[in-house]
Amino acid sequence: MARPSSGERHLLDRSAAVDGGRAWLLVRLEVDWTPVILVPLLFLALGGLAGTAHFVAIWYDARYRIEGGALIAIVSLGVGRLVATVLILLLAAFHGWPALLAAVAGFMSGRHIVMHRLGRAE
Repeated sequence: MARPSSGERHLLDRSAAVDGGRAWLLVRLEVDWTPVILVPLLFLALGGLAGTAHFVAIWYDARYRIEGGALIAIVSLGVGRLVATVLILLLAAFHGWPALLAAVAGFMSGRHIVMHRLGRAE
């Protein structure tokens, strides 16, 4: 079984080095919590913006179809909506499940905002 050389044990934890490698847990492991908290918050905001844009594009798509709008506008809205949503959710997935969960929560809050605002406009 591979073990770190005795000269590198001080890098991990002093108590583990003194204990002779029998310590299974690193007691004083430090974690920088800034990215742990900041990344999901950023994806929450990005998901909210993407969700709002997505559902506004659906609204415009429906209006173009009802009013007989240009086919290129209808297709470009649909493709742009799909590509933007997939890219943002994939980017969030690469940053881990908290970022993905935050992006989806933001996306669905964007839906709630658009449905609430546009529901009153009609």
